[in-house]
Amino acid sequence: MNKEEGEKTETGAARVRRVLIGPLSGLQRPRGVTEAEWRAGFDKVVGKLSYMSEAGLAGLVDLVLGQSGVFARAKVVRPVCPHPSEVIAWAVALELPPVEQSDYAASVVRSVMGRRAHDGGYGVELLRHARKFGPPPGSYSVTRLQDESRQNARRRADLRAQAEGGRSLDPVHARWLEAWHADAALVERLIAEGDERRAARDAA
Repeated sequence: MNKEEGEKTETGAARVRRVLIGPLSGLQRPRGVTEAEWRAGFDKVVGKLSYMSEAGLAGLVDLVLGQSGVFARAKVVRPVCPHPSEVIAWAVALELPPVEQSDYAASVVRSVMGRRAHDGGYGVELLRHARKFGPPPGSYSVTRLQDESRQNARRRADLRAQAEGGRSLDPVHARWLEAWHADAALVERLIAEGDERRAARDAA
């Protein structure tokens, strides 16, 4: 098997262990953290970050090593690895997980708020807001999401008219349209799951 084939077959967990965990293995664990807690914490890191790309993990390594004190100029340095929970938080800031692996974003769309957004035509925009910003939007943010939804609808209509007129879409617009429809399909699935869960709860 050549290098390219190996990279294609490597699992996400194996990539995390190779690119991230390996370089961090020589660092000291934080004070007050037992060996068992340390191992369990980094097992969680492996599971949580298996979605990350090699480039994202390489950037995370530099960040973690910098925070550990590896690059300090003092003659006597005893680098201490940040807590695994901090590593996970930094990773999400560097590279967002897919919605399917983001429990929070998926739960927002499955909720009554998600159903309301779907019915109001801004389900995709709510999904993207949940992925990027976290906390549920307030009334002001909802108004902005509705405005964004109308802008996106106009943009889709323009691109559809362009395609129907025989003009090919440039790659940037084509990728934008593909991503929007992929998110729309995901919203439909999550909304259906939320409806089913509420119906089952009400029937219990």
